[in-house]
Amino acid sequence: PPPPGGPPAPPPPPGAPIPPGGNSQGTERKSVKQLRWRRQLIHKPMADRFGCFWNGLERVEVSEDKFITLFTQNVEDKKKESPDLKKEKFVTVLDQRRANNIQIEIKRLPAARHIRTAILNMDQSFFTKEMVEKLLSLMPTDDERGSIQEAHSSRPDLPLGPAEDFLFTLSSIPELKARLSLWKFSYAFQSSEEELAESLMDLKGAIEEVRESRTLKRAIGSLLCIGNVLNGKDEVAFELDYLTRVVDVKDTVHKTPLLIHLIELVIENYPDSTDLHSELSKVHRVAKISWEDQRKNLEKLTLELNNSWKYLRAIARQETSSDSTSMEKKMKSAQALTDAAERLRVLETIHTRVRNRFFKLVLYMGMSPTQAQRQKIDDFFKLISDFSMEYRTAYGKILQRMERKRKEEARRRTKGKLIGRISQTSYDENEETMKGEKQTEPDLDLIAVLADQVVKETKKRQAGRRRFAPRKHREDKKTIRRTLGKPEDFELLDEFTRKWNEEASTDQ
Repeated sequence: PPPPGGPPAPPPPPGAPIPPGGNSQGTERKSVKQLRWRRQLIHKPMADRFGCFWNGLERVEVSEDKFITLFTQNVEDKKKESPDLKKEKFVTVLDQRRANNIQIEIKRLPAARHIRTAILNMDQSFFTKEMVEKLLSLMPTDDERGSIQEAHSSRPDLPLGPAEDFLFTLSSIPELKARLSLWKFSYAFQSSEEELAESLMDLKGAIEEVRESRTLKRAIGSLLCIGNVLNGKDEVAFELDYLTRVVDVKDTVHKTPLLIHLIELVIENYPDSTDLHSELSKVHRVAKISWEDQRKNLEKLTLELNNSWKYLRAIARQETSSDSTSMEKKMKSAQALTDAAERLRVLETIHTRVRNRFFKLVLYMGMSPTQAQRQKIDDFFKLISDFSMEYRTAYGKILQRMERKRKEEARRRTKGKLIGRISQTSYDENEETMKGEKQTEPDLDLIAVLADQVVKETKKRQAGRRRFAPRKHREDKKTIRRTLGKPEDFELLDEFTRKWNEEASTDQ
């Protein structure tokens, strides 16, 4: 330290570490609440190749005294069972629970004989997606098929029960599972393809939104500057997972979240910034998608397509009929599978390209190739989406507070001043009179005050007896308001006062 009475010691050179005993403001560095982020090391080869998010951030001026003061830590511091069905003379081999489930479902389906005819004729228009899925769930097992046939052969004089008869009819259809599975794929492929394509387009748009969002860059850049001031360092980047903790960090003076200070700093330096949430509409949709499930769905479609070709070949081997209608329907099914295979290849290509774009995005955000390989799509966009929602909430509160402050300031400026609203109406017949008569502003203000005073005193006298003044008096008041400023009609004020005094004395 310098000798007593001598000149103060020179400041440390820029970039030099702050000594542990204190800083230039005399605040101990160890007592400042620091931002516990992890330093992000920029991978220079990838940054040179794809560009780097952090290199384009604008640095803003942060008041060191303000944030050091705000974030200085204090040292002290049961159902009834349904009645049994009436026993009928039917051949039953299924257990009661299975039979009841089948009977409930077949009530919502066409008759079994119509279903059999439509399946044998390959009439897909007869079915819906829900019907196909329901029939697949009701298909008889090998044991059930054998038991029903054996019971029917042993008791040909008795009819089969409703559930047994339905399963017996389905079991008589050759390659039933192959036909139903083929239709199920045709129904499921269209909806799955649209869902996958839409999600991939949203992912592509979300990547562009993150790259082009100006408010996101400004917010992260300002947060970096605040952290450098509080930490006493000059970092270039930080890991983005710290965005989830910005709302939890609070200053030690007013217990205000760091996010509030961040948004105030952004608004102060960038008045044209937005609430961030409105700039990331596709990011919010992508954050709700499980991309692991999307990948599994794509693999499942590929597997089901291969199985559908096997089902179609099995149906063709089973049927030896040369019926032209049947052959036409088979050719139509084969053409549909061919088109599905082509669209699936296109979908896989788009999926690969969009995932490569996401990999380049996380490299652009400063991650290393190893971090980028481990980064999940939904986790990354959920991080950005959650931060933007917190940002929007705090942004709205700050704007409301600023608006209230502006209105209070406007009221403070006009407090105690007389504001007279006098309509200036020009009349053709009095134009020359108005030009000839000189009327000063104090006279007009006095007239307005007198009219208001008469009305207020009258309302006080009438309090408790009437809530509102008679309609006639209100019209008289409006008449005076409209005629104020016309010199030839000033006597209306005297007439108005005289009427009120007469009515008041009459009421008493």
